[in-house]
Amino acid sequence: MPFFHDAGGSCPHAPHGGVAYQAPCLSSLLRTTALALPLALAGSLSLLSPALADDGPTATSAEDTGPIEEIEVVGRRLEQRVVYSRPVISSSAAADSAALLRALPGADFVRNGPLTGQSYYRGLSGIRLGVKIDGADVLSGGPNLMDPPLHYVPPPLVERLEVRRGIAPVSAGPGLGGDIEAITRSSRFLDHDGTEAGIAAMSSWRRADDGFTAGGIAKLENRRWRAHVIGSYEDGDDLRFPGGRILGSSYRRKVVGAGFGLRFADESEFGVDYRYQDTDPTGTPALPLDIRLFHSHLAKAHWQGRIGDVEIDARLNGERIAHAMDNFSIRTPPPSPAMFRIVPAEAHGIGWRLAASFDAAPAAMTGRLQFGFDGRTEDHDADITNPNNAGFFIRNFNNARADRFGLWGEWQGTIGERTELLAGVRYDHVVTNADPVFVSTMLPPPVKMLASAFNTADRRRTDDLIDGVMRVSHTMSDRAIVHLGVGHKTRAPFYVERYAWLPLEITAGLADGNNHIGRIDLKPERSWVIDGGVDLAIGGWRFEPRVFWRRVHDYIQGLPFDDTPGIVNSPVEMVSRVNGDPTPLVYSNVAARFYGFDARLAADLTPRLRLAGVIGYTRGQRRDVKDNLYRIAPARALLSLTWHEERWSIGAETRLVAHQRKVSRTNDELPTGGYAIVNLLGTVEVLSGLRLAAGIENLFDRRYEEHLGGFNRVRGSDVPLGARLPGAGINGFVRLEVTG
Repeated sequence: MPFFHDAGGSCPHAPHGGVAYQAPCLSSLLRTTALALPLALAGSLSLLSPALADDGPTATSAEDTGPIEEIEVVGRRLEQRVVYSRPVISSSAAADSAALLRALPGADFVRNGPLTGQSYYRGLSGIRLGVKIDGADVLSGGPNLMDPPLHYVPPPLVERLEVRRGIAPVSAGPGLGGDIEAITRSSRFLDHDGTEAGIAAMSSWRRADDGFTAGGIAKLENRRWRAHVIGSYEDGDDLRFPGGRILGSSYRRKVVGAGFGLRFADESEFGVDYRYQDTDPTGTPALPLDIRLFHSHLAKAHWQGRIGDVEIDARLNGERIAHAMDNFSIRTPPPSPAMFRIVPAEAHGIGWRLAASFDAAPAAMTGRLQFGFDGRTEDHDADITNPNNAGFFIRNFNNARADRFGLWGEWQGTIGERTELLAGVRYDHVVTNADPVFVSTMLPPPVKMLASAFNTADRRRTDDLIDGVMRVSHTMSDRAIVHLGVGHKTRAPFYVERYAWLPLEITAGLADGNNHIGRIDLKPERSWVIDGGVDLAIGGWRFEPRVFWRRVHDYIQGLPFDDTPGIVNSPVEMVSRVNGDPTPLVYSNVAARFYGFDARLAADLTPRLRLAGVIGYTRGQRRDVKDNLYRIAPARALLSLTWHEERWSIGAETRLVAHQRKVSRTNDELPTGGYAIVNLLGTVEVLSGLRLAAGIENLFDRRYEEHLGGFNRVRGSDVPLGARLPGAGINGFVRLEVTG
């Protein structure tokens, strides 16, 4: 009997059994879009208005004062943090903050479910990226990353999203790819006397999934103390697409939390925050199981102060997550009681960071030196059970743990009148291990053999990692800044990649339809990366292109388990065949490369009319064999025109996506067609502090498939088993925002 079965019956290698829907040809959709944009009076959805700063390329910050939320850039030279402020419900027609990344250059998200979007940046996603919430890492409660970091920041609680373009500095922490951070709503200390109360709340409704969202913050603030409470509630039904509904895509999530801070006489600050998040039964149709529950506790403490001329920043955070998955609460139950599964899981994590910074630079230079110590310890457990059979039990992960200790140093400053330099190096010591696993007596001999082999193996591994980054920005003139960066970035193997001893579709959110098995002796990923570009400001036009190249040694990817795939001649293949896949993959080290470009552009065509956009292209290839890497986003563009008035705005936007035919044979990946969709939005400030927005997404109700989306695993859906999940159909929405 299968050990980890989805409710839709056997669906081995989901892409093989899939139906490839080809979207209408890109050229015809482009013609439709060319007509729609001017007719719509120009504009964009508020969350996808990628406008650049109005100041020149030497500005240090920018913020649009119009009624539509805008993107700003802070640290215009070395930091290059691209910020999306005050996000609201995304055009994914779901309550997923990860979808907001689509507005930023090089970024996107991987959709495995309505609340399971993984961050994506320049070909890398999920565990390869450094994604933080308020400066802290957040672990996932389960082995399939049903709760990636942005799962813990519902849109009503997000103040802004930040993506550092290019190579993340070593102070941002470890990670192979870029640095993404969500800043949540919080109370702040005032810079004047008196105590002030305030609220910021949002509610919305969406037609595509009959989704309702409401949430916000209430706060009290003064010079010496601050306090706040937060809350959020989201509920949605199955997502509509042209042709029906995606069964098993409903969701529900609740959040409550509070925070308090003190500012002392020496201007040092201390703060604590706590949040409880409850995710009820929520679908993940691209995975073999759905979310039964997440009961998550997140806490953090932060102290900031000064000792002499040295600034100190100390942080401590922790998570305790209880999680369960099943294949019958949301999706159609399995046809046999023996196929029912409940997978309970737990995860615990503690992270810390201590940094000291002070002015330090040679003569004729100015700069700041920063040293830091950071680390994290976490452990994971997961079982596999059958609610109809008490004798069926597998301890799949038993205290699988990782302990990381990092040291880093970084200098940032000027090395000339027009040149800035950032240089840093970090060292991380990572120790991973796992306790013996257990299977009940009723399990067949091949499973017991795999468990015994895992238990007798030496499971402890130590990785010593060194990262280095150097970035230079040179101001050519008041109209042009040139950027160049080079770095060496690393990543230690994830616990699933090392300790998945049973061949199942447990893939840290990969969702490729293949069973995988881990390899204890995996090497860490090590990459060299180069990034460069220019910021141009000519008249009312701004253009910020970047090119990048990344060469990865020991990239971790699934490869065929042995040299005779399809011939079942080992315990791994025997067990995997019972679980629906006779050709399992084993996590292995391969050689890979990524390259491409992305850009931001904006132009104030008139004092009221703005053109804006982001474009990008990424190529991912294996270097050891002739194959492409899995789930690489196709070339894409986001273009908008926006008409601003003092109290209202109106606009239109188009999202253009090319076909993707450069797919991974190893992962049985199917190509996707190109498409274009058009969105309309209007906003009006009804009263001071009260704003109403309404719009239509996917105006022409186009059927399209997102290449970063998964494949359907749910039986009885309007999407065939194994077919790629389509995007939302036409979606009207209304949104009300209150501040005061």
